[in-house]
Amino acid sequence: MATITETYDTAGQYSIDIPEAAENIHVVLEGGGGAAAEGGDPYGGDGGRVEGDFPQAAGETLQIYVGGGGTIGDSSGGFNGGGSGHAANFARSSGGGGGASDIRIGGTTLDDRAAVAAGGGGATDDDDGEPVSGGAGGGLEGADGDTPLSSDGEGGTQTAGGTGDESDGSFGTGGDGASGSDYPGGGGGAGWYGGGGGGSTTAGGGAGGGGSSYIDDLQNATTTTGGGAAGGTGAGANGNDGSVTITFDLDPVAATNLTVNAERETKIDTSWTVNDPDVDGQRVYRDTSSGVDPSTATEIVDLGSSIQSHTDTVLDNGTQFYYAVETYITYDGTDYTALSAEATGTTVLPDVTGFELDASVQDELTAQNFDAGLNTGQYRIRWKESDASSYDGADEATIAYNIDPLEYVIAGLLDGEKYDIGIRTETTDVTGSWHTASEVTKLVAASGITFDNLTATSIDSVSWTVESDFEGAQEVWWQRGDYEYDDPKGELLGTVSSTTSSFSDLPMIHPDRDYTVTVRAVTQYVHADGSATETSPSAGLAQHAAPPRGWFAEVEHPSGSTRQLTVADGAQWQPQLNGLPRVRLPVPRDETWRSEAIEGQPLRVWYNGRRLPIDELETVTTEAGQTVLEGRGGLQLQRAIEAEYSSKAAHLAAEELIQQHTDYTANVDAPSNGVSIADELLLEADTTAEWQDLAVFGDTDPFEVTNDTLVVLETSYFTRGTKNTSDYSGTLRNDVAYIDGKALYLTSSGDFAEWPLSFNHEIPADRIGLAVRHEIPGSTDAEWSFNGQTVATLSTSGPSLAWIDLRDSFITVDHTLSQISAGETQTLKVDITGSAGYVIDSICVYDTKYYPPVGDWADEGWDAVHEDGGHLDGPPTYPPDGAQVRTTDAETPYSVVAASVTSALNDTSGSQAVAVSNDQGLTWLEATNTETLDQSFSEDGGALRARFTLGGTGSRNNASPRFGFDPQTVDSVEVRADLEDTPILVNQTFEGDLGNVLSEIAKQGNSIWEVRRDGSGYSIEWTRAGQRQAATDLDVSSYEDTRTIESKTLACEVVGGRQSVSGRRFTADASSFVDLGDTDIIAGTEYVFDPATSEGFERGQDYEIDNRDGSIKITNTGSMADGDTYAIDYDFKPRGRHEADEWDGDATLERREEIPGLTSRRGCQQAALRIIQETGGGLTEVDVQFADLDPDQSLVSAIKLDELPGGDLLEVREIDFSDGQGRALLGDGQSVDDAVNEIRSRIEAVARRS
Repeated sequence: MATITETYDTAGQYSIDIPEAAENIHVVLEGGGGAAAEGGDPYGGDGGRVEGDFPQAAGETLQIYVGGGGTIGDSSGGFNGGGSGHAANFARSSGGGGGASDIRIGGTTLDDRAAVAAGGGGATDDDDGEPVSGGAGGGLEGADGDTPLSSDGEGGTQTAGGTGDESDGSFGTGGDGASGSDYPGGGGGAGWYGGGGGGSTTAGGGAGGGGSSYIDDLQNATTTTGGGAAGGTGAGANGNDGSVTITFDLDPVAATNLTVNAERETKIDTSWTVNDPDVDGQRVYRDTSSGVDPSTATEIVDLGSSIQSHTDTVLDNGTQFYYAVETYITYDGTDYTALSAEATGTTVLPDVTGFELDASVQDELTAQNFDAGLNTGQYRIRWKESDASSYDGADEATIAYNIDPLEYVIAGLLDGEKYDIGIRTETTDVTGSWHTASEVTKLVAASGITFDNLTATSIDSVSWTVESDFEGAQEVWWQRGDYEYDDPKGELLGTVSSTTSSFSDLPMIHPDRDYTVTVRAVTQYVHADGSATETSPSAGLAQHAAPPRGWFAEVEHPSGSTRQLTVADGAQWQPQLNGLPRVRLPVPRDETWRSEAIEGQPLRVWYNGRRLPIDELETVTTEAGQTVLEGRGGLQLQRAIEAEYSSKAAHLAAEELIQQHTDYTANVDAPSNGVSIADELLLEADTTAEWQDLAVFGDTDPFEVTNDTLVVLETSYFTRGTKNTSDYSGTLRNDVAYIDGKALYLTSSGDFAEWPLSFNHEIPADRIGLAVRHEIPGSTDAEWSFNGQTVATLSTSGPSLAWIDLRDSFITVDHTLSQISAGETQTLKVDITGSAGYVIDSICVYDTKYYPPVGDWADEGWDAVHEDGGHLDGPPTYPPDGAQVRTTDAETPYSVVAASVTSALNDTSGSQAVAVSNDQGLTWLEATNTETLDQSFSEDGGALRARFTLGGTGSRNNASPRFGFDPQTVDSVEVRADLEDTPILVNQTFEGDLGNVLSEIAKQGNSIWEVRRDGSGYSIEWTRAGQRQAATDLDVSSYEDTRTIESKTLACEVVGGRQSVSGRRFTADASSFVDLGDTDIIAGTEYVFDPATSEGFERGQDYEIDNRDGSIKITNTGSMADGDTYAIDYDFKPRGRHEADEWDGDATLERREEIPGLTSRRGCQQAALRIIQETGGGLTEVDVQFADLDPDQSLVSAIKLDELPGGDLLEVREIDFSDGQGRALLGDGQSVDDAVNEIRSRIEAVARRS
């Protein structure tokens, strides 16, 4: 608490502003003293004294009048009402009365006086030489002046001035002394009422009376007569000036309940309670240590007296801060303060959420990309081997938060070892959480592998240079070039330590062979191979080869030796279509085949000098007199794989799988059937019913079908603050920056505004956007709500005109909004809850899916009017970047290779686009700002859909928004396609052995494949049945040819699956049937009703329906009116038919098939066409016996047999060869069941994804 003393002791007028917060206001007033006379030895009267408390002065401006001391002679009254003395002859002039000292409140008139200290009366002289002294200033009454030889002036009272000989005292003024050339009278002292003036005679004069004091407006007041300024003492002495002294205390009350919310990384929210409404302001101080001292702490803000919160920004992460609020009162340039108790909070320290480890450099790991966004502190990194139980404090380091680049290299690590790396953030005050990742260091393979003393039949050792320091071992692998092994490295010879650099336990070698040594460095996590190949010298002898005729085979024994087999009669070669080739080799009976683990060993087989595609001995069977060895080839096709295809040509999928999972050559034929159908119409819409069937959109998509048109709906409700409000208070504010130059201005607490609105599509709660373009000229306290739910509060001052997001975190309060339902009225409202002065230029409620964040609206050009008092460009009413709506998938048994779109739109500007997809939306071909599209797909697909991107159109300068305020619409569309007979995998998942997966794909794609030798390796030959033609013919010994028309089809009707139609509109006609757009309505499923009233109608009584033709007619006697619009629900099955040109009506060549996956008449028609194409020629099967088999004979190539009539190309379906004799089953054509199943499989796959 501070005590302020203000003293005024020189005659004159002053003013003082007493602070509102002043307490214990105390005043002391002393009136001016009266003057002595010019002659003799008189005394002027002393002034009066007043003292008391003056609490009502707080917050007021006081006028201070300090009474002057009286002087001698004419016009000698003291300042502020002292009565005048007069000049006389012979040094006998009388003294003037002293002026009153007073305090005035509320004005400067005498009536405004709240406290008065009276002045003393003036003195004079007489013939006797006795002093004639003036009366002292009151007390509540002034003292009378001396009067030995003349009449005196009497003292003033509380109600009247003192009586004087010539001049009485009056309200506020002392009477003048009587004039006289000998002994004039003394002047009266001023006061509440002044004292009277003294009289004058030739013998002597009378002294002036003292004025009265006033204390009624003071508390605890006292008065003292003559207790004020001294009167003049002795001849010729003037009276002393009075004085006014004011003292008061200034004791601001400190803020309390200071709290800190430090839940963010760079911001801290503070709040407190203001306890003293009379303070002038508040300062918030921040320090990083306890004991906040304003003289050393950082002042972060100086606020108004009523504000009780502040957000401190741009702070260091993870730092503890201390805060205190200092309230202050400013008086006469000095602040008087009170400091709150301090509160503390620590900003959030962001954790490391991820990082990358680079192990590309030997014995190092580099940690990268771990930036957590720190602005202070450091990162701590630690590491250990993954199998270690704990971290060693020696293996850690710190990284400054701001180094560039932000990375750390851990060096000196073991190679091929797995390390756990942990990184965390930390500051002096906070330690973050560890984020851990693991990585294996680089393991470098051995180098310089050397064959020591290599001869045609032996080798001493191999040696190498160890390139890595690692914990593990080294494996030595051996491989002979003309042998095949289960492991591509060959045979494991042994294992040595991680530091060993040679190996000598090597097998015997053969001349002129390639040998490869692989030294594999191995840890428990990784390996690295170093290899070298050398050719053993020739021994100068001819090398063994398979004979040009007959069988030759050899198997590698587990001991490492190679055993040549003696193949007996009955050997059987079994090449396979869509499977692994097999061989069955009878050999002389030998019990060692059963006693030794020979199964799984490499097996090589030749026939007529040609190597067969056999890899491994699979089965050993002992029979009477012989042992049978069975082998198979193409073993890489046994690898387990997983594959998934959304839409891919079957032959491309097969080729991809072979190349990815084997080292076999993939010889895959693309189907050569060519385009089956060109420019086929697959999708169309021109009426409301057709659009309802075609367009696919949900409740949350901004689209509707109305009046035979597809229309994009409003996604933004944007309006001026002064328009479309159902109720508001406030006034208007003018500014050229506002829309149309004026905006809503809420100026008082309790003002509000609300805006009712609605949308025609559903908006989920998390997509509701709320924005306001506002300005706060002063300060405001406002609350925004949506449908009664408070969403944001503002308590701030000064933001300039701009858009803000009402759901942004800095002003948003916790809230839960409900979704916006289509057609339901919503209400956005603002209430002023405290300080006012809030400008609302415009508001916007919008679907956030289609608009950028509010913070980016300035970049979009939506933040400023286009001219003074003009309009905003946006946000537009309709999606600025467009909204997308697609069609249903057109099902077809063919592959879609190209598509065209022809449509009619009202506008093609802006983001408008049209697109097509043949893989159910995974990829699209798109054209912008056009009604048409005609493009070919890069890959064949199994379905077709179209897509429109629609937004807003229109421009203007007389309203906001200026652009995008009208919807784009589509009146009609036709989607056509070029179709090809290419099998497509649609929504297919495969899992299992690669060979089985290829067989399943071949089945679905009407394809065949086989495994063949390709030089030193293998190839997979893949084609469609009948597409390849064999270069050679079979040596046919006999055959049986069968041809049938059992499955021949020349006319076909296909029925699709059950479909439902809801709410289809039709105009009633009593004279003829009205087409509903679908045929084959399922009897009993229809429901006819009035869409306006939901009234239902009865069949027979109110209407008739033709289910087959799909038409309806009202009766003349029912409740339905001719020409009115009604609605109908029903189920139907689409139906399509195709007839070959050569069909003559033969019912035995006509088929009816059901394919439930088909949903449209057009799809059924195409399926019927496909069945006729596949089965219209009948079936041929030929069982052939032949004399010998060329090992190069392809199973996938069609064979033309000269022995057969007609010369048809026949597909190989089965083949077997044993001891010079073979049998093959050949054929062509496809059965109806096979054709229908193929179509059904494709259509159902499309339906699963639609």
